[in-house]
Amino acid sequence: MAHGSGPGDDAARESGEKGRVVVVVGAHPRAEEHDRPLAYALIKAIGARGGRAGVCTDLWYLNDADLRRRATLSLGGPGVNALSASLIGTLPHVLTVHDRYAVQFDPEWTDALACVWGVDTRGTSTATAMFIERYLSGFLRAAATR
Repeated sequence: MAHGSGPGDDAARESGEKGRVVVVVGAHPRAEEHDRPLAYALIKAIGARGGRAGVCTDLWYLNDADLRRRATLSLGGPGVNALSASLIGTLPHVLTVHDRYAVQFDPEWTDALACVWGVDTRGTSTATAMFIERYLSGFLRAAATR
């Protein structure tokens, strides 16, 4: 999947392919600087497990019905990512280190939707590493059914 961030990113928008994952980062300058590189590392880990993914901003994602039907990983905290802000109160906390970071998703994987974030860049980086190590394989199995 291409790494574009706009509506012309046809690879991120193709709705006919099962298992494609969209990694959503905030459009905020801090998110672009710190979270987008983490998103690319996450995409690389997904590819290493045979999955396919791309990245887009929260603004495109929230305004595009095709993207919202995809398996989705929201990356970055609620202060810089509007999707994370909307998910934090709805997704269960699977891993939380108080005042540092959180990994949230439905542990039954009834929906391929996860939120990975920290209170700062270091926390988000740690949460991303923990998600890849502990939960990415389960997420990709859920994504394959979408």
